[in-house]
Amino acid sequence: MTSEEIEAKWAATEQMLKIDPSSDFKGEEGDRLATSKCLVKSYLRGAISELRLLDKHDEKYQTPWTRNQFLWALREPVGDSKCKQAKQWRHECFAMTKKYGRMTV
Repeated sequence: MTSEEIEAKWAATEQMLKIDPSSDFKGEEGDRLATSKCLVKSYLRGAISELRLLDKHDEKYQTPWTRNQFLWALREPVGDSKCKQAKQWRHECFAMTKKYGRMTV
């Protein structure tokens, strides 16, 4: 795939995973603490990054989640189970790129 095709493929997903400072962080007196939703988004962004590498090298793969599972992970409330699941998906995507020799951009 060309880089433009890859960008187009993942554009909507990247938009959903943008971190919003007004809602994804909380804290008092200037402290900024990441919320669980922010952590899930970060894990999923890492997974997407790995999948983009596979796309760049035209490797065939199956995402470790379905669309409904992906949307479930981002839906409120976000707790430990969603964080653990997103982290697991990120590790699975990393394992896929590692299988092909840990490609680089």
